[in-house]
Amino acid sequence: MERRKYLKTRSWLYVGVLLLLLISSVHAEGISVTPSTLNITSTVSMIEPRTLAITARQNVTDLAIIPLDLSAGDGRGIIPQQSFHISPYSASMTNGSIQQVPLNIDLSSVKSGSYSGELWVAYSNGGVAKIPVMATVKDGLLWPFVCLVLGAGISYLLFTYQTKFKAADEIRITLGVIIKNINSDEDLKKRYWYDNTGHPDTKVQNPFDKTIRDAIRTSESNLELKAIPDAEKHMKIAQGAWDTWNTNRPRLTALLDQCSDLISAMNDFEKKVRDKTSKDAVISIPLITSLRENLQKKFDALVTDTGQKEMEDAVKKTQDQCKTFNLAVNNLEVIESICEQTGTQCPACNELAAAWLSLKEIRDQPALEKASKDIEKLRTTAETFQSKLTKSITGLMMERSDVFHLQLFTPGNIPDAYIVNEGILAKFRLLLYNSGLFLITVGTLIAFGLMEFYVPNPTFGASMNDYLALIIWGFMAGATADTIATKMKGKVGIS
Repeated sequence: MERRKYLKTRSWLYVGVLLLLLISSVHAEGISVTPSTLNITSTVSMIEPRTLAITARQNVTDLAIIPLDLSAGDGRGIIPQQSFHISPYSASMTNGSIQQVPLNIDLSSVKSGSYSGELWVAYSNGGVAKIPVMATVKDGLLWPFVCLVLGAGISYLLFTYQTKFKAADEIRITLGVIIKNINSDEDLKKRYWYDNTGHPDTKVQNPFDKTIRDAIRTSESNLELKAIPDAEKHMKIAQGAWDTWNTNRPRLTALLDQCSDLISAMNDFEKKVRDKTSKDAVISIPLITSLRENLQKKFDALVTDTGQKEMEDAVKKTQDQCKTFNLAVNNLEVIESICEQTGTQCPACNELAAAWLSLKEIRDQPALEKASKDIEKLRTTAETFQSKLTKSITGLMMERSDVFHLQLFTPGNIPDAYIVNEGILAKFRLLLYNSGLFLITVGTLIAFGLMEFYVPNPTFGASMNDYLALIIWGFMAGATADTIATKMKGKVGIS
């Protein structure tokens, strides 16, 4: 019983070995060839080595190994038989002999795709063993690798630019735009005359022009020192001042003109009082000094958020007080005219000098109003005396207008003292950054596309559908990258 079981098991083993031999080799009547199928999986430009084991079942002559063209499934390409390089072999074999025949399949001129065909092993008497050959070939990995390395390099350059140069370039470009705007703005370059020291040559810069140019100069200095936060801070000051000026130009121009005219008029008041009361080159009327200093402060603070409202209030208040002061001065000049005609007989003439001195000492609005009323009474006294003295003469006195006339000084063109380079290089680098940001995002998504479509496809490139899929992926990647890059861009005063 045991022996029978052993013989049965041994028989099955023989059957299994026979089946394996039948599967792994191709048989003809006189020979068998192993392997029974040549399977080739490779990339373009590779050389794939294989070995054929030929076993003779009888004496064989005229042995010949004949490769045939392998054709692609879509009929658009072939692996020509010349791509098979077979090592020298013996054309004669004796029964039971085996010879190994190495061969190389050269894929250097092959396109990607799936190919199939046969390799024949022929011998005398017309016998042929046909070996199926199947090859799958895809494009090489060189250029995808180069692209990935290039993308990594671009990413590094963009990161370096972003951290070291981008902010400074954006600031320089914004400053250049601001400078271009203020250099072409004649209203902004206008100088306003006022003098709080008695020197009529003093000309004061528009506070917006001064603020903008000082901020630009400070920002440029901070850029040189690599102090980017401070540079950005002063750039924003310049930008804010320009925006305020450009938006409220008519209102601000009127305020500046009124302020300048008021200060000029107050300087004239002091000059008249000085001429009548003192030989000093400079005198200071307390009330005039206070009004002028207040206007100067409002003038300089016009660029602040509350500056416009404060300037309007200060101008209105000063105009009212200047009208009162102007009325008092005009009345004194009328009295002087009467005194010149009537001589010292007029009782008002005896008080004229004291009246001029009273203006010199005025410190506040109540004192100004009191002095103005006293001078008005003095004028009435002088006019009454003149009327009685010269009844037959009328129209000797020419009244001066009580209207307050303001003068506007219009200076010539003052050369711009500050020049800021608009930064052509800065514009180029910023453009490079924005473009590079888009490209690196696209590159990253393309890498995912390669992993998704190229790597797992053993015959990538064999069909146009492979590239069509990549085009669609690239389109989607571009759209996604554009959205991401737009979100990440910085806003520089330009765009």
